[in-house]
Amino acid sequence: LGRAVAIEIAAVHGQHVVGLQSIGREDERNVHAGVVMVGVVWLLQRLWVVLLALVVGLFISRGLAAPVRWLGRLGLPSALGALVSLVGGLGLVGLAGWLIAPSVAVEFDSLRPTLTQAIDDLERWLVDDAPFEIEADDLDRYRAQAGEAIGNSFRSSSGTLVTGAVAVVEGVTGLLLGLLVAFFFLKDGSAIRSALVGVL
Repeated sequence: LGRAVAIEIAAVHGQHVVGLQSIGREDERNVHAGVVMVGVVWLLQRLWVVLLALVVGLFISRGLAAPVRWLGRLGLPSALGALVSLVGGLGLVGLAGWLIAPSVAVEFDSLRPTLTQAIDDLERWLVDDAPFEIEADDLDRYRAQAGEAIGNSFRSSSGTLVTGAVAVVEGVTGLLLGLLVAFFFLKDGSAIRSALVGVL
């Protein structure tokens, strides 16, 4: 009887050991997945300009693929068809922006009084009807502090403006590279697709 109990205890203990080993393996897989995710995020942060260029290029080339095919059927070489489609597409976007911009500017001019009125109504509500006590002098002081903090952030030499300028330059660079990528996708789309399918 004692030996049977000892064997059963050893079997139960062995199950727990096996269970702990499988939990350990699962945790190890989770750690590996976490390390891979951190590596992917780090890589994307470093290469976001290239990723932006690829995404922009894919969207533009997808939108302009039909005109390139149509120009190809008319007998235009693929490079010239891609260039004409890109320039024409950019021209259409520029024309749309030029036509829409004046009406948007007029709306912004009429938006200023509306925003001013909304801020005044909010201040009046905070002073008169808010469920907590706040004085008009406190609101004026908070507004002055916020304006001062914004002004200080623009005047600070901590590199905030430099970081913003670098982000803008990287964004513009990504868009310009996206146009270049779109040109090559439009010009050599079938060859690129065949090469990618061959690699995969």
